[in-house]
Amino acid sequence: MERQTKSDLPEQLRFNLEGRGVADHGQGSEAVSGTAGQVAEQVSKAEEGTRAWEQELMERVAEEANLVEALGRVCANKASAGIDQMSVAELRAWMSQRSHRAELREKSLEGGALGVAPQSQEKLKGDLRALGRRNGGQSLAQVIGAVNEKRTGWIQYFHLARMKSVLEDLSQWLGRRVRSLKLKQCRRTYAIARFLRQEGGSERSAWMLALSGKGWWRLADTPQAHRAMSRSWFKEHGLIDPEAVYLALHTACR
Repeated sequence: MERQTKSDLPEQLRFNLEGRGVADHGQGSEAVSGTAGQVAEQVSKAEEGTRAWEQELMERVAEEANLVEALGRVCANKASAGIDQMSVAELRAWMSQRSHRAELREKSLEGGALGVAPQSQEKLKGDLRALGRRNGGQSLAQVIGAVNEKRTGWIQYFHLARMKSVLEDLSQWLGRRVRSLKLKQCRRTYAIARFLRQEGGSERSAWMLALSGKGWWRLADTPQAHRAMSRSWFKEHGLIDPEAVYLALHTACR
């Protein structure tokens, strides 16, 4: 994943740093202090805007009409019990009382924010793991194409939730999966060393990894593998940046 450039950022986070010139030695510390203060102020304003938008979104979600509609969908889908072990029939009976719906709304608005359940995260990892089976006989381009489609759809479904940290964790995990797949596809010792050398690694470090007896998953997390298959390498091979997709969707909904 590439670091976002200034032009890629949402308007609230575009810092107006043009035309400031280079401060002389006598004014250096004052210029740095002033710029840092302006940046901090703009970040603070952006964060306030984000919190206000999230509060407004939660108020809309917690409206009684939306709660009743959500209940109807849960009942229609015959969903299984959640972590509270409440069945659909019990939930319908509980939600039939206005006081309970008011209680649910109040709790939802107490600093509430939409998130992604751990079960949903694990399900996505399971789906991506199936797409990238190291012995599946698919080319790297085919795997990356399938992964992009699956992950983009998942982000679009959950884009109203807070999941920046979720996407960071997912990107690290998926990057390791792709590195593992690439090393596995090289198969032979010489082919692994040649690939690492082609990606800028030294001959010594390349052969150290190629001759290692560690499994593919462990090799994928070595410094040699990280240097050879960096964020720029992923971008060159078409792996979509999930944070860029999320930011674009998140910003468009404001």
